[in-house]
Amino acid sequence: MLKDDLEILLKVQEMDTRMDEIDAGKADIPKQLEGQQAALAAARAAAAEVKKASDDLLKARKLQELEFAAKNADIKKLQEQQYAVKDNNSFAAIKHEIETRKTEAEKLEESILAAMMEDDNFKKKLSESSAVVKVEEDKLKQLEAKCVEDGKKLDADIEIVRKQRNEEAAKLGNAALLAKYEEVRANVGGLGIARIEGSNCQGCFMNLRPQEAIDIKKNEKVIFCETCGRILCG
Repeated sequence: MLKDDLEILLKVQEMDTRMDEIDAGKADIPKQLEGQQAALAAARAAAAEVKKASDDLLKARKLQELEFAAKNADIKKLQEQQYAVKDNNSFAAIKHEIETRKTEAEKLEESILAAMMEDDNFKKKLSESSAVVKVEEDKLKQLEAKCVEDGKKLDADIEIVRKQRNEEAAKLGNAALLAKYEEVRANVGGLGIARIEGSNCQGCFMNLRPQEAIDIKKNEKVIFCETCGRILCG
């Protein structure tokens, strides 16, 4: 009887809907990984910025140390020249140059010491940022393992539902009806068959003509919603 076939088709649809939900859950798995991958990429980028800043500081300090050494070498040469001159004006001029170099050397030394202290701060920041990267890497590994397990479980679940669905579909005495249901479902998405409540199709919620609602209750022929094309049942 058509009524029985429609009821079976509704059960088939319940299982199809369940499989759709499982497929949606599987599709969500990569999104979970994307979020954690983005978090890891951000942590690595932050660590790379700290490393670059630390390297730049070290390079600048090395240049200052070379310049500091050059200033001290200049001072030593000037001191040697100072002892060799005979007149007071030359002696005073060299002395002024020595004092200038010493002042410049002192500023460089202060800057080098400050850079060394800052380098200690960077070492701490590097350690902290590396720890954050490690945490995010561990989270990703754990999530990847979880996603693999979740995927396997969902695959198993969908196979169980598919088997039940096929067993239920095999009870249908009207193969053409099942084929039409699958065609409609593929075209409109989601529901291929919809109940009516009062005079409304529960697939698109549009009103049916009064005679249609009466004919559906009779279960004498397959009737389709004129609006959404779904199979209708009472």
